Amino acid sequence: MTFEKIIAYVGHTFMLLLIFFSVYFYQERMLHTDNAYGVLTLINTENFIIPHYRYPLVLTQFLPLLAIKFGASLKTVIIAYSANFYLLYYVCFLAAMYAYKNIKVSLIIVFTLLVTTSEIFFLQTEVAHGLVFSSLFYAWLNYTTTALSNFKKYVHHLMGIFIFLIAVLFHPLSALFTVFVIVWNVIEKRNWSDVKSMVFLVLAFLVLFIKAKLTPVGSYEESFYQSKDLLLSALLNLNESYVFKFFILRLQGLYLLPTIMLLITLGWYSFKKQWLKLFFLFLISVGYVVLASVMFKGDSEIMMERVFLCYGAIVSIGFANVLFDVSLIYQQKKAHLFLTILTAGCLVAGIVKILEASVKYNYRLSLVKQQAEAAQMQEGSKFYVLNKDVSYPFAMWANACEQLLYSAIHHPKKVKTVYIFNNETDAQKTLNDINPNMFLMVSFYLTLNHNQLNAKYFTLAPDTYKYLKLN
Repeated sequence: MTFEKIIAYVGHTFMLLLIFFSVYFYQERMLHTDNAYGVLTLINTENFIIPHYRYPLVLTQFLPLLAIKFGASLKTVIIAYSANFYLLYYVCFLAAMYAYKNIKVSLIIVFTLLVTTSEIFFLQTEVAHGLVFSSLFYAWLNYTTTALSNFKKYVHHLMGIFIFLIAVLFHPLSALFTVFVIVWNVIEKRNWSDVKSMVFLVLAFLVLFIKAKLTPVGSYEESFYQSKDLLLSALLNLNESYVFKFFILRLQGLYLLPTIMLLITLGWYSFKKQWLKLFFLFLISVGYVVLASVMFKGDSEIMMERVFLCYGAIVSIGFANVLFDVSLIYQQKKAHLFLTILTAGCLVAGIVKILEASVKYNYRLSLVKQQAEAAQMQEGSKFYVLNKDVSYPFAMWANACEQLLYSAIHHPKKVKTVYIFNNETDAQKTLNDINPNMFLMVSFYLTLNHNQLNAKYFTLAPDTYKYLKLN
């Protein structure tokens, strides 16, 4: 069996494992913070949710909307939503392997999804979606079209434009990674006059420029980025950056594996005297860490992880290329066995990080369950608690969404919700201004009328909010 066939089996195994995890951990993944808010909004509207001009998100919401259309249970809808992300990634994996005959890119996709992933597995992020499609675009760039008919060439070019647009429109970081992919491909082929690559490169920068211009000042999206006035100061004081410290402190943990992969890759290029690849990969890898540390503000651990997914993707391209280069030079079975074990070992390490993070998110789910069970013991459908009652080590801003979803899954005939107020004064001020037909959702979109909730899944009695004693 050839090295490529072995790697194909390895890739399939880990992609199917990720799909299984996305189903098995569907509550841990979909019933918290951004995901819970997104799930509830999608179910209520029965329509695609497209924030910040990220139109490719329709690809990640197709299955749950289809499940709703066919009258599936809430549990099935949420499982479909959770699985949709990794099924989409698997489609890209299969397209790279079978449509573009590029097993190396299929492996890059698996690496990208695993080598810098821990908590971020439990939060859908447009960064990961875009990185996968950028990797697929790399497969498209490397596909030979000489044997194709004119019609098939036309279809091929249309597909390339389509994949490119999906990749760059998902997130600015995936657009940035697409720039890396294009330049890396030019360096690999030493085709300095490749017009096609130059056109895509210009388009990628154009998308980044337009995205920056379309981001409203003071918006939620802009809040993640450092102020333009502070960029130089952030660069000069890099050691004080929370984002930089986040990365450095995890060099012995989450980012140890990709950094070892990077060092192996640089060592191989040094051995083969491929200096341009070596310096470019080194500068881009280190440069990305510096850029991220300067551009982004500090955030929760799970949100910080999404920033460095791009670091893992950059490293994965170099490492996967080295694995296949070595397999071609050293054709012995022992060499291929070693390379297979090395590949599988890196992927297993990623799976272990996800399982370690699952303990934390299973604990979070247990806290959601405790609240839900306490509410089930009380008469009424709508409750509130105070911050001091739920001093959990997690962001709980979407608690009302989480409680509504959890109770609708496990107690569909007694659906209840629990909103968190800062203090009793805030609670009474808000509750005095709403009527019994209102549902308190999140602070930035405070109320929904009951008729705005999807009656197929959520039936809240027109009760007034009551204080829920948890202890």
